[in-house]
Amino acid sequence: MKPPADHERGKFIGRGSEKRFETWKHKPSDHVFVVKIIKHENELPSEVDVLKRLPQHPSIIQFHVYHQQEPSPNSDSVLWEYCPLENMSSFCDELYKVNKAVFSEAFMWSFFSQLSNALAFLHEGFGAPRDSDFWNTIVHRDIRLYNILISTLGNKEDLSSIVIKLSDFGLAALYNPATARMADDLGTTATWPPEQTWENREATPAGDVWAVGSVIHELAHGFPPYTSWEAVSRQYLAEEKFPWGWGMLKQMSFFIAKAPRKAMPINVDITKQPPDPRRRRPCPKYTDGLNHCMMKALKMKMMERATAGSLRRSIEEGYAGFMFEELKLEKLNDRQGTQGDAGN
Repeated sequence: MKPPADHERGKFIGRGSEKRFETWKHKPSDHVFVVKIIKHENELPSEVDVLKRLPQHPSIIQFHVYHQQEPSPNSDSVLWEYCPLENMSSFCDELYKVNKAVFSEAFMWSFFSQLSNALAFLHEGFGAPRDSDFWNTIVHRDIRLYNILISTLGNKEDLSSIVIKLSDFGLAALYNPATARMADDLGTTATWPPEQTWENREATPAGDVWAVGSVIHELAHGFPPYTSWEAVSRQYLAEEKFPWGWGMLKQMSFFIAKAPRKAMPINVDITKQPPDPRRRRPCPKYTDGLNHCMMKALKMKMMERATAGSLRRSIEEGYAGFMFEELKLEKLNDRQGTQGDAGN
């Protein structure tokens, strides 16, 4: 399959069920896009329908154009902003080889801030150039490390100048409580909240907030906020309820959905952190402020969980407080260094 005449095929990125990802370069402008090639349909794909409604946002992948019957009569193509670096899941895997994927607090605040701003935009229209009173809430329904792309790592050693983009809106939808149930076998059960179960697949804005908190929990601890799914599988095996007819991936998804949710704080001293079979390294001791914001997103009861807007405001305040303390410490160190030089 050849791309349109004014585009040049680049590199292959990956493939999924009835879709292929690669890059195309627009020859007149030398601009590179990531392209998803899908089976031709007469109807507009749901993700295109959703993203066409969205104004541009700095923390959300930018949709460019949808071509029907390109690059072949039997296929359509969706062109997106190209992020040359990895997704956060792959980046963490690579970073683990270097420093066990331990992230600085400055990075955590920056990352959390960008992700919460993207979610507040989707849910409440925060920052949109239109009246948010008439905003239609969009639920992403698949927020996870794999669907967060890295636009640039920036130039700071602590990675706090990273720029991320929330991507993959294939499961996104305008929120309607009457049609909130997700179809079977869709979604990533690892980031589902306590109220979203294998049997009750209602995907709500509160579930998106939990997923954001789950991502922060995974970056801090190295695993999401649920207990061992292997223990659940052993229980089902002992009770002779094991789903033998399912494939491995569906079995794992089922057991993860069944695993009890449990959020572990991230402001605990390394020596006092309880053992956990999933833990490959200690969690850094982050500040109470960062822990407070994460826990607001990971409230077990849906009605007690923060909304996207209130979470964004809490993170904005906490991040500002953290930066102020960092600036005070930097000035103090500079002053002590100056005094030391004078003494010499």
